[in-house]
Amino acid sequence: MASRSSDKDGDSVHTASEVPLTPRTNSPDRRCSSSDTSKSTYSLTRRISSLESRRPSSPLIDIKPIEFGVLSAKKEPIQPSVLRRTYTPDDYFRKFEPQLYSLDSDSDDVDFLTDEEILSKYQLGMLHFSTQYDLLHNHLTVRVIEARDLPPPISHDGSRQDMAHSNPYVKICLLPDQKNSKQTGVKRKTQKPVFEERYTFEIPFLEAQRRTLLLTVVDFDKFSRHCVIGKVSVPLCEVDLVKGGHWWKALIPSSQNEVELGELLLSLNYLPSAGRLNVDVIRAKQLLQTDVSQGSDPFVKIQLVHGLKLVKTKKTSFLRGTIDPFYNESFSFKVPQEELENASLVFTVMPELPPASLCPLFWMEFKGHCYRFFPLNKTWAEADFYCSEFSIGRKSAKLASIHSWEENVFVYDLVNSCVPGIPADIWTGLHDHRQEGQFEWTDGSSYDYSYWDGSQPDDGVHKDPEEDCVQIWYRPTSALRSWNDNTCSRKFPFVCKIASLTIH
Repeated sequence: MASRSSDKDGDSVHTASEVPLTPRTNSPDRRCSSSDTSKSTYSLTRRISSLESRRPSSPLIDIKPIEFGVLSAKKEPIQPSVLRRTYTPDDYFRKFEPQLYSLDSDSDDVDFLTDEEILSKYQLGMLHFSTQYDLLHNHLTVRVIEARDLPPPISHDGSRQDMAHSNPYVKICLLPDQKNSKQTGVKRKTQKPVFEERYTFEIPFLEAQRRTLLLTVVDFDKFSRHCVIGKVSVPLCEVDLVKGGHWWKALIPSSQNEVELGELLLSLNYLPSAGRLNVDVIRAKQLLQTDVSQGSDPFVKIQLVHGLKLVKTKKTSFLRGTIDPFYNESFSFKVPQEELENASLVFTVMPELPPASLCPLFWMEFKGHCYRFFPLNKTWAEADFYCSEFSIGRKSAKLASIHSWEENVFVYDLVNSCVPGIPADIWTGLHDHRQEGQFEWTDGSSYDYSYWDGSQPDDGVHKDPEEDCVQIWYRPTSALRSWNDNTCSRKFPFVCKIASLTIH
């Protein structure tokens, strides 16, 4: 959807409003909308026009006159009158957000079910949380503790369940206010996430008792869609807020299959004399998570479109680790008055994308480096020379260096993926050729991690020659991915490593 700017009377037009973000496309999905793209890209548009003031209509008071009659001895049957509907203040607000005041169709069913029956019926898992109201500081604390037995995510086409794990997080709000919601961090690849996160709502005690606590469990799936798994709602009037309490509640289906995308506050101003369209991107709030860390790294892209032609693109700065970014940045576009009618502005909120890493064919990427296993039996020196024959740009490959447990697991799993079921000892780039006991990597990186097996390194006690080269070895009686120093003339397969090509 696009926004067009027009000014026919020549006056300066200025608007500022906070409007909800909407997805670019919208197609039905089984559990969530497939419109959520992998870039978590959302666009909003608005028509730039003069504002009209509307005066709300005065309330009508329906007064029924009282009729007096003369008592008589003749009795006549009294016909029942048609009852007129009595309007309450809630009816007025339902006109604006009816979904906030309406009851879900499932709510009538679950009210009479126990948590065990709900869990058996819907099989969406359970959520553990607690509440506590602080009378001294007038705030409600909600602690999201953990969840368990969450269902596997739905496959991309919605036809079956994917056997991969979910990346769940929880959204917390106090109905009917959904604008000031909170979000936990995303927990990676688990059906039983542990959150242990606390959130505070500044709210008077009497007002808190009128609210309903809504906790929505959402899956940030492998297609970067935000899919609602289920929800738990607790009317706070039914709990002792001051005393507080813990609950395990079964999740029930939510009629809201996709989560809200957030809001963007803008200011638009057109100067006819200068032919300039000025745009202020002020702030955004309640954006969705875009990675598996708590928060996001969002920026706003502004595109000026004339008809179907893209004329100009500008963007704000990145704000890291927040879902409520404050920008307050101004942009100006040259738009002649005669072109204003066909001009559109497209605002896109999107995350900062990490630089793309490219590896050659048959090489595997891991954290900015490329790795390849060669099932060739070579001495340590032959293996290192063989690796150096491969290069990316001006950099040559070397025997693999390892700097963390995760990298150690990755290297050994890379070997197992090539020769499944066959135990393999492999050379690494670690050695102590120069000085006994002073280990170093052939690629010049620091020796900051090790995973020696048992009493290793032992420099080949009672052996000749000495053991100066390091391998990842397989021994049924020891750790599967541990290290051992060995004679450099022995022949083993090996893994090469090189920095990947980075594209910004």
